[in-house]
Amino acid sequence: MQTLFAQSIALLLLVIAVSFILFLMIRHLQVRRVMLPLEIQAYERLLLFVERLKPEGLLMRTPSTADSKEHIRHALLTGINIEWEHNLSQQLYVDPVVWLATSAARDEVILLIQKAADDTSDSGSLFRQRLLNLAAQSGLPACNRALRNLHQKRP
Repeated sequence: MQTLFAQSIALLLLVIAVSFILFLMIRHLQVRRVMLPLEIQAYERLLLFVERLKPEGLLMRTPSTADSKEHIRHALLTGINIEWEHNLSQQLYVDPVVWLATSAARDEVILLIQKAADDTSDSGSLFRQRLLNLAAQSGLPACNRALRNLHQKRP
């Protein structure tokens, strides 16, 4: 009688354990189903952000009416900061390495803009040319690293 009771208890404990494991697995799948689209969207948005950071694209989106170096520099930095603030929440959904690489890419381009502004006179066209030259010379390693990380670590 005691062995039957012990076997019943053991079987009950086994059923409870399996049920709990199944519950955890189903819960994980439900969370994953909700989170995966958010993660994919975050990677897409950060990929677009880094692509838009490249000076060629930045300059194309800068109004051609901005003719002084300071107007162009201000427009570029404002555009970068607006996009950055718009994408800040994406760090919740991406790998921390990806977020740090994206941040480094932003910093790299901001430093290039500042260097180009420091190296040129007040002419907007000289500033634009100097920025493009600096970007070509540097090869934008932080931007390239961020793009690689975004492609490698995507969900």
